[in-house]
Amino acid sequence: TVLVLDNCDPDFKTPDFEDAVITFGANGKSSRVATNLNVSQTVGGGRSLSVSHDGRFFVVCENVAKRLTAYETQTGKRLWSVAGEFTSATVAQNGTVYAIISDGTIYGKRTVVIDDRGGITKSADTAGFDIALDAQRETLWLVGKTILRAAID
Repeated sequence: TVLVLDNCDPDFKTPDFEDAVITFGANGKSSRVATNLNVSQTVGGGRSLSVSHDGRFFVVCENVAKRLTAYETQTGKRLWSVAGEFTSATVAQNGTVYAIISDGTIYGKRTVVIDDRGGITKSADTAGFDIALDAQRETLWLVGKTILRAAID
């Protein structure tokens, strides 16, 4: 299965919002699994959609709606949502979510760790525009004005 975050609604100011996450199965059929999202184009290519290692759930950064939401992949059921100006997120093998909160700055303001219930368990003032996880080396890479390496503890 392939997931795509579709910024298909040209009007991000007036509800109803039509942006969606679409799944494409092996048979080529598509399905809108998460709908009524509100995203808009950005400068660069932050990781606005990230899927868990086991494919059970995915998270979406809605930069206009200002929230990060987790959905069950098979059903589209909302699992949790956290308010904030999230620009990028990645999911560790154990389901922990690492995400960057922008607060209006292009290179981010802080990086947070989110548990499986949507609670922020840790926060650091180090950030970037995009985030990547190297699980083997227990490292987060924060990409912004510079590239920073942060240990996962």
